[in-house]
Amino acid sequence: MIKPLSAFICICSVMLAISNPTNAQPTVEEPFAITPTSTTKSEAAHAISLKLAKTITVDFDRTPLVEALQHIAKTCDVNMNINWVSIAENGFDENLPISFKTSSIMASYTLDMVLKMASTNNQQDPLAYDIDGTCVFVSTQREILRKGQTIRVYEILDLLDRALQTEPADKEARKNARDQRLQEILELIRTQTGKQTYWVEFGGEAAYVQSYGTKLIVTAHSRIQKQVHKLLNELKNPGLMTRSQPPQAPYPIASKLEKIISVDFQKTKIKTALEEFAQKIDGRFNILWPELQSVGVEPNTPISLSIDKAQAGEILNLILQKASENNPLDPLSFEVTPFAFEVATKRYIRASYAYLASYDVRDLILAHTGCGKEQAEITIDPQAVKSLLTLIRNSFWQPQWVEYGGKQSSIRELNGLLLLRAHASVHQKVTKLLEALRQRPQPSTKKANVNKAPTASES
Repeated sequence: MIKPLSAFICICSVMLAISNPTNAQPTVEEPFAITPTSTTKSEAAHAISLKLAKTITVDFDRTPLVEALQHIAKTCDVNMNINWVSIAENGFDENLPISFKTSSIMASYTLDMVLKMASTNNQQDPLAYDIDGTCVFVSTQREILRKGQTIRVYEILDLLDRALQTEPADKEARKNARDQRLQEILELIRTQTGKQTYWVEFGGEAAYVQSYGTKLIVTAHSRIQKQVHKLLNELKNPGLMTRSQPPQAPYPIASKLEKIISVDFQKTKIKTALEEFAQKIDGRFNILWPELQSVGVEPNTPISLSIDKAQAGEILNLILQKASENNPLDPLSFEVTPFAFEVATKRYIRASYAYLASYDVRDLILAHTGCGKEQAEITIDPQAVKSLLTLIRNSFWQPQWVEYGGKQSSIRELNGLLLLRAHASVHQKVTKLLEALRQRPQPSTKKANVNKAPTASES
């Protein structure tokens, strides 16, 4: 069980205007690489990346997984090294049938979708790929992350030293405060970058972070290293992380949902209804049937819906609502991906497409103490933090929160920042909620008259 972090007594950036009068944005320097990639490997990897960026057409109809992967490798003219031993040990069958049809989309996306479909029943350690030297390496995600580990060193002296006006004067107290900040940063990295199960401290073997003086030494795959670097930058300069939209959004395909269409489904199979809908908007669907079947929705589940001239996005939501009538706790949902609309359960979508963003809430949780000639102290009000976190968790679909036993969203406070890992729809709602909390009441335009007795109508 992860212990909740105590709020930092010191808040990053509170004294930014004093310590950085030029208002230049502080950033974490590029980490020192202990295990750099050779130039030859980098050039080979770049060449493979270009091949995977080409568009291809596939028509897999219950095609065995091994044949689907071989087709992609041959079409892209790349070498593919598949670790079938590790894959089989994790319960995957090379003959697992894959059904996926699309045209003129990037090979990398096609490969991602094939591996994602094959991993529907194994989300703890799904299949993944990496560019390893001169080939595309396919295995389980844990194996990919272990095999591609690098070591990076991050300097965090300024994060440890940044303080409020009330920096402890006692040397021992300063050391304790710094140690406390260091432990909170370490725990933050382990819980907010990659998956917790990757980290050695949580029983994993794909990532490890330790400290030496004012430096962090991180052993992890480059994908996790990028997340660590971004997180440390955010702690130095709140506002760098994306807010209500993930970094890659919106995708052009989303505009298809703005079309005005009509539908008339009378006890139509959900599979047929989605196919007809896709034709009307000239779009593609990736339907994760194992996820749908886990909540009782089969391809032949009938729906009835008749809508005349409405936005396609609204109609799609209604179609999925109809199919979910017998399962209100985990209804069907969809996500816009680069080349298709992905349909699965709400829990799956929320968990798969969650991302981390921070929100500066110092104005909502700081307490000022001291008055008169006494120097005012600025501290975080623990009760204000608790109230704000509880408000957010209780306002938006409680089953999603890790703190309530869910697996889709988590939120915590650190350094005067709210760190929220959630789906874009949750980020949008939290953004609006914080805006509403900051609204100040408008002064009344009526003049008070304390001497005038109220009339009958007024009373």
